[in-house]
Amino acid sequence: MTRFRFGSAIPFLSLLGGCDWGSSVDLRNESGPVVAEQIRKVAAGGDFAQPGRWETKITLNQVDAPGMPAAFTEKLKAQMRQPQTAASCLTAEDVKKGAFYVGEENQACRYERFAMGKGRIDGVLRCTDQMGTRSMAMSGSYGRDSYKLVVTTDSQSAQQAGAAGKVSVTMTMDARRSGQCLGTEGRPLTRL
Repeated sequence: MTRFRFGSAIPFLSLLGGCDWGSSVDLRNESGPVVAEQIRKVAAGGDFAQPGRWETKITLNQVDAPGMPAAFTEKLKAQMRQPQTAASCLTAEDVKKGAFYVGEENQACRYERFAMGKGRIDGVLRCTDQMGTRSMAMSGSYGRDSYKLVVTTDSQSAQQAGAAGKVSVTMTMDARRSGQCLGTEGRPLTRL
C-alpha cells in the first residue's frame, strides 16, 4: 500500500515555522519542484526562518484504515494517545539555500493549490500512479518562531479496491524554535 509517512512533513515544516515573509506564494496546479523553487526565491530574500533548534510535536487526531488488521489499528490508536516529538537543527546555510523539499519528486504528483503568506498556509498535493492515489492537505498558521498545522493524508491502494485499500490520517503538527542547536538534534529531512 502506498501512503505518506507520518513524519514526512517535519522538514518542510521546520523551515516553515520561522517564516515571516513580506511576499507570498500562491500557486495552482504546479509540480512539487515548482512550488519548492518559488519558496526558495522567497527564502533568498533573507527574512525566512531563524536558524536554531526546532522542536516539533505530532499528534495523531484520527486514523481510519478499514482494511487493516485490528492489531494495526489498535497500535495506531495507542500512538494517538502519545504525541510524537522530534528535534531538528536548522542551520543558517539550510535557511539560505532553502534546504527542503515540499512535495514528492514524482511527475505523478501535483499541487492542486499551495498558498503561503501573512502567517497562513494552505495546500493540497495529489498523486496518482501505479501504486494508487494519495493526497495530502495542510492548513494552519505560522510565525517567526512557531507554527501549527493540521495535515490530512488519504491514500487508496491500486492493489486493494474500495475500503480495504483506504487509509486516512489526520494529525496536528505544533512546533517552536527553542533556541540554539545543542548538537543532539537530527538534521532536517529533505523530502516529504
